[in-house]
Amino acid sequence: MFKLSGTTALKIATVALATTLATGCGDENIAPTNSAAGAAYEPSASGATPSGTPEEMVVAPTHGMPMDPEVMEPAPDGDEGADNTPEEVTDPPTDPPADNTEDDQDSTTDDDQNTSPAGDEGSTPDDADPEPETEHHGDDDDDRSFQAFLDALRDYESGISTAKCQEYADGYDVPDAASYARLMVDGDGNYMPGRLLRDRATGGYTREANSYREFFEKLGVDHLFDVNDPCNADTLRAMQYSSLNAWGFVGYQLGESVLIEAGYYAPRRAAVNGQDYEVYYQWPDSDRVWSCEGEADCNCFDEDDQVDPNGSHCIPGERLIPFTLGDGTVRDRLVSDTCAWEGTFTGKNGVNSYADLKTQRAQETIIRDVMRNNIATIRRVVESNGMSWNEVFEQTYQYDGHEVRITMSGLLAAAHLRGAFGTANLLLTGRASADELGTNILHYVHAYGGYDTLFDSPADDTISGSPYSETLTAGSGNDQVILGGGIDTLFVAEYARGGTTTVSGFQLGEDRIILRDHSTLENIVVEDNERGVALVFGNQHVLLVDVSLEALLATERSAVIRYSRIYDIAWRGTATAVDFDPASDIIRGSSGIAFNHLVKFSSGRNTIVGSQAEDGGVYAYVALCGVSPAAVNRGMFDGVFGSFEEMTQLNAVPQNFQDPCAN
Repeated sequence: MFKLSGTTALKIATVALATTLATGCGDENIAPTNSAAGAAYEPSASGATPSGTPEEMVVAPTHGMPMDPEVMEPAPDGDEGADNTPEEVTDPPTDPPADNTEDDQDSTTDDDQNTSPAGDEGSTPDDADPEPETEHHGDDDDDRSFQAFLDALRDYESGISTAKCQEYADGYDVPDAASYARLMVDGDGNYMPGRLLRDRATGGYTREANSYREFFEKLGVDHLFDVNDPCNADTLRAMQYSSLNAWGFVGYQLGESVLIEAGYYAPRRAAVNGQDYEVYYQWPDSDRVWSCEGEADCNCFDEDDQVDPNGSHCIPGERLIPFTLGDGTVRDRLVSDTCAWEGTFTGKNGVNSYADLKTQRAQETIIRDVMRNNIATIRRVVESNGMSWNEVFEQTYQYDGHEVRITMSGLLAAAHLRGAFGTANLLLTGRASADELGTNILHYVHAYGGYDTLFDSPADDTISGSPYSETLTAGSGNDQVILGGGIDTLFVAEYARGGTTTVSGFQLGEDRIILRDHSTLENIVVEDNERGVALVFGNQHVLLVDVSLEALLATERSAVIRYSRIYDIAWRGTATAVDFDPASDIIRGSSGIAFNHLVKFSSGRNTIVGSQAEDGGVYAYVALCGVSPAAVNRGMFDGVFGSFEEMTQLNAVPQNFQDPCAN
């Protein structure tokens, strides 16, 4: 139950709530156990490094390759952290083409987020990918909601532009209405979406003239298009989610790498020379690694798409390619030249198959997960390099005659283009990188800046939800939160200077407020307010607009507001979690830790989650007192990469392990 303020208690003194209402948060709201330095475990060369960009961390680009006609080169979608520092752009493009929707779809090369080198200028087409028009704010320029941001991004990334719907109909059977990458055709002469044919000598793509019918066939969406009703919003939306570009990226341009990083996909594995490798598409430092000159692993075709060993258009085989990792080491990776989707889906959030991936529900869920991971990674990297989160949002840049300031939506868009690490590099060094098509990261910061998002910044923000169930953050200022109708969870940060988070659309019994990792938490006090009710803790207020006091008091407190503790897990250090709540408490990964680095095992009534050293010992861990292994689930983890299923279950307690829960 809630504790009423003195003023509010007087107002309802006639209600027989006396001692019940005096009950505060009690002992359940305890501070997290501080991590204490444990036996220092230095990971071996085969493990991720304790700091910097992890060795195996897949920080994949969120977005894929250009989809719109004329846009031919894969854009490192958010090479979420290309390991190789992106090339600095000294002369960014300044004048977008008159019809930039023709070339704009800078799709997302979900290339290896953390190990994808920046694009090779030599592979960029002469008519490099034009950048999106400035200020994409949807059909309604006044709509700055989060959903409007996503709609604008998807409209651009998918290659299906709602603004071009009539053009699609007019050019449906016009042979040269568009041009796009050359694809393989099957035995019946049908295009094979996602199966790029590469130039024999350069390894890059080649383009050819197409009608819009052929363009849609190449994206695998022609069966959805109705030439007699080309601007039907539902049809265009279905085409966007289903579109598959030449490099195998889907919809928002989601690829294998970003889904691995977000825990939705496990790649196929293969052995080469006795070494086991994961196999999936990653962007190498140059298309020339896919050249078929002198290579025996290529299938080549002539100009009439007939098999010809000496043909000019080829499909290369999987290749071992050296990638420079974040710690400067070089490691071979077995890479396919497109996203082949030959792995397995983990079932996270109901995404069990490739067919599920191409649905609206799946992509709207995944893009939110990816953005949440990106923001967490950007913040971790900049803060570990001495820049505060406040300083991030104080930065401004000059680009194309504009003063570009950092906003949360601009950061999200930048990470979609250049990845979390590429975006952090901009913030830390001031160097603006570009993707393989020459699209400047600052263009995305500017073009997609100023939208509402789900994520809090140090400013007084408007945090807006959507009809989907959302996880939102607020509290670092006087924030306005507009929930959108789904079942929402609002995390409220501790803000030393205090403030009021005003929440509209809060539904009792469905939506929840989580106070995450507050250093102190006084008893929650309820204050009546002419606009609703306010929950007061310390010097912070959460005002629930249009929620009545009576309705609030009739609702179990834990169904309205809960306290969440955070326990960090890395390569060294331990934490003991007493009364860990799997529904709200979090194990937060750092230093690039991934699920395949973690083990879990039972110790009496307790579960230990940690990293295992080469000697078999577990010296860095979080001890979950009173939690069974069966209760450990993917939702308990934040900032841990890869597939949850890759965590190893140990059948015995490691030798010499001392269970801290037993003390």
